Amino acid sequence: MARPAGRQSRLIPVAIFASVQPLVQCALVVMMIILRPTKFRVGDTELYDVFPVSEDTLVGIGPFTGEYTKTITVLDRRSGMRSKPGVAVKDSHQHTLILLFKFDGRAFGPANQRCGLLFSDGQHDAAVEFDCVPVEPARASMSTLTIESSDLVLKWVDYHHRTLGIDRFHIYSNSVEHFSAFTEAASASPLRDMITAVLWDVPYRYPGASISGQTTQQNHSIYRFGRDGLIGLFDVDEYIVPNAGNLVDVMMDTANDFLLMQEYKFSRVPVGAISLQCLMFGCGRGAGGSRMSFLEDMRWSATEPEPKWIRQKCFVLPPKIKVFSVHMVVDGSVTYCLPPSIARFYHYHFLGKPQGKCDCDKYCATENTDIARFG
Repeated sequence: MARPAGRQSRLIPVAIFASVQPLVQCALVVMMIILRPTKFRVGDTELYDVFPVSEDTLVGIGPFTGEYTKTITVLDRRSGMRSKPGVAVKDSHQHTLILLFKFDGRAFGPANQRCGLLFSDGQHDAAVEFDCVPVEPARASMSTLTIESSDLVLKWVDYHHRTLGIDRFHIYSNSVEHFSAFTEAASASPLRDMITAVLWDVPYRYPGASISGQTTQQNHSIYRFGRDGLIGLFDVDEYIVPNAGNLVDVMMDTANDFLLMQEYKFSRVPVGAISLQCLMFGCGRGAGGSRMSFLEDMRWSATEPEPKWIRQKCFVLPPKIKVFSVHMVVDGSVTYCLPPSIARFYHYHFLGKPQGKCDCDKYCATENTDIARFG
């Protein structure tokens, strides 16, 4: 049985990263965390961000552009230490490049230390500077890539904080314009203390890497915010509906206690992700009204959730995941599918496609007002 638990919310200092390539400068303000990742190239290898995950390990995230055959090393200018050649974490889906740079010794020190690094592949160099400012870990967070309006994003944040007790939201803006508008709106919101705003101004579809805008965002979250207990990787038109107990507690208990039948006996296996099944909502049978009232207006859904593993979305346990891709674990521990009787998520597919054609016989088959119980 799930343990009752109150919501957790923290007021924490905030670091704003202001980037003027290749420098990233830092200033302190109150509450909301604003990140502008360091984006650069070493020859034909493009990285969207680099950041330390321990005192001797640096991670780089970028789009997949072919098998990684380079020999890139990193010189820490402060200590004079040079890393071993970067090692790529294999992504069999070929969406995301994840590079791990290991140092023999302590290269990265306490928070707020300024890092000056020189990346080199033997022919090309790239100098990068940034401040090592950690983000306080959350018990449970959610991460999304979006260009939706600020009011819709904040509505999504408010709902999942109230309903699930999520205490940190990593909001990745897929354009400079969205980032500017969202940070302005969020800074004036009472929800600001639980928001990390990240400028992820990268191609949503990269030639040869398909939807790498989203997959790089997801894997960046897993590594950059890897001390979070759980990270939910959902879109802002997807709303989680719990049906039994405190969902965060249920997922934590599932991850700790999952037993799997193997060779005719139960074995305890490590869980890396917990998936939720999807219930699709259609156009609301032509419902009008404001986009802000879609939870009330779009109240017609499919009769049953999508089949298991189809259109699923996941909460991941970061230390147990090496590579993730949109709906699934590519490399990591097993995924456990949570029964819909415990929780599922509603996908308001037409929220972002108001002119799209709806198969109303399928997606507007049943009137569904279940979400109204959460206010």
